[in-house]
Amino acid sequence: MSRSTIKAHNLKHASTAAAEMLKAVNDAVSRITKKKGGPTIGLLLILQDMTAAARDVQQEAINHDKTNVGRAFTAFGKLFAASKGKIQKKSPKAEKMIQTASNAVGSAVRSLNFATIEKAAASLLSTL
Repeated sequence: MSRSTIKAHNLKHASTAAAEMLKAVNDAVSRITKKKGGPTIGLLLILQDMTAAARDVQQEAINHDKTNVGRAFTAFGKLFAASKGKIQKKSPKAEKMIQTASNAVGSAVRSLNFATIEKAAASLLSTL
């Protein structure tokens, strides 16, 4: 996807280019792993995004940043909510484990106990 396509706000071309990029990534993954890309790859990317968001929560707790720890947890929550169905479809057990760990982080964030947030975020990261 070229920058000129995005800068020109040509959404049709950007959409087509994004679809072509996704197909290229899936084809490359298929060649490397000998497995078909697609939904599994999409789920992998979702989990990578959720891991990054959980690390952000953990880092904000380490920094004792009251404002940004809440923001980071909200970002994680939005990612999880948007992906929950896909995760549950692939592995109900994994979805439940992530939900339980997420609930623990949320409780710690609401109490602003940074040591507990760090521990809960580490536990959440281990489930991802």
